[in-house]
Amino acid sequence: MNNAINQNAIPRFGALKRDPTFKNTFNYCLYKCVTVVEFETNWRSMLQQYELIGEEWFTNVYNLREKWCPALSKDFFSDGILSSQRSESTNHAIGFRANRTTSLTDFYRLFKGTIQRWRKVYTLSLFRDFEEEFGYSIATTAKLIWKQGNTEFYVVSIDEGPWSAQRVTYIHESQAVSCTCKNFEASGWLCYHCIRILHLHSVNRIPE
Repeated sequence: MNNAINQNAIPRFGALKRDPTFKNTFNYCLYKCVTVVEFETNWRSMLQQYELIGEEWFTNVYNLREKWCPALSKDFFSDGILSSQRSESTNHAIGFRANRTTSLTDFYRLFKGTIQRWRKVYTLSLFRDFEEEFGYSIATTAKLIWKQGNTEFYVVSIDEGPWSAQRVTYIHESQAVSCTCKNFEASGWLCYHCIRILHLHSVNRIPE
């Protein structure tokens, strides 16, 4: 859907389509916002800066944000694939295109086998994604906000980016860590918020 919005947006930009700063800002909102706060902040700033408040097309796009905004689609595993890419990427990965005659059982069997193969391969691309998260973790601040028994609750954020703040839960006994950004659930690798807390507790190996 993101690509469809992007293509449909160009005629709507008017004079702004010649402004590379505006296009970069719009694309950032469309593709790169990690948290809801980050998206909302950048979207409002864009509307105010370019006097787009009340513009019907931008209002309609915003109302559909749950269908295209990465920050709002963290509750399911997608391996970092955008919704607009999932059909094409899935077909390419499993080696065939589903059609009307493809049973759900056949599709599930082939797709499950593909997922099992993927889980055995630690690719260079995945390494670079994790490396980027690790780099961000170095620039973060962690603040303990609550403790209950063996469980601690933190707020972790990048110093110059208050929009990046997320709540991280850490359990001492199992070394389990979870974050409200849900990057692990959606993409399969730990976010910099979780990495920061593991480092804080001198955990040198990611728990199972």
